[in-house]
Amino acid sequence: MARGKMSVQEKRDIARRQIMDVSLELFLKKGFEETTTRDIIAKAGILNGSLYNRFKNKDEILISILKDAIADIMRESEEIFRKSKNFMAALSFPGILQLYVASRSVGIAKLIYVVHCRWEAVNIFINIFGDWWTQFVKEFNFASIDSDKSRMILSALIGSIGNMVGYYANRGKADYKDASKHHVLAIATTLGVPVVNLSETLDIVFNLLESGELNFLGHKLSEGLTE
Repeated sequence: MARGKMSVQEKRDIARRQIMDVSLELFLKKGFEETTTRDIIAKAGILNGSLYNRFKNKDEILISILKDAIADIMRESEEIFRKSKNFMAALSFPGILQLYVASRSVGIAKLIYVVHCRWEAVNIFINIFGDWWTQFVKEFNFASIDSDKSRMILSALIGSIGNMVGYYANRGKADYKDASKHHVLAIATTLGVPVVNLSETLDIVFNLLESGELNFLGHKLSEGLTE
């Protein structure tokens, strides 16, 4: 059966996705600060109104890209836990993924670091990760910590990832696996969660990342990362 005409909402969604895809390409190629809304409009081949009807500015575009990326990351974390039953591997995956791609691509590292330097973006991390983490760590009493303290703890853990990403954005060469080990230990220490087998926990995440089958920012890791 032939498909009818697209609805107005479908057309809006397609246009929104086009703007986000073009923006991401420019952010990685030129840098976030160097990319202007005029650049985005020109590359997307749209009118000014088409962009501003959907996004206030390029910061809002970046936030939308971030939300989509987090949704993908959380789904993968849930899958890790479902398959391995390794609580710490699932908790540490979002941070280790960032370290992995940042260590392989200065361009992506710079963009992720821009995200970590914006409180609105960090707040999104805290809200989404906080809700998700609470589901997994109730037995370790994280859920019983008052809201302000739990947000502070998450801010510290997210901030540590942001700073390590900043290290790679400035062409740091340390192995992401070493950085990942510190991240897992930071989570364990901060939350008071035991790491039963550190090597096994890390290998679960490393093997998944290095398989190349994961998607990040719309591309499989096996396709390579933009320098």
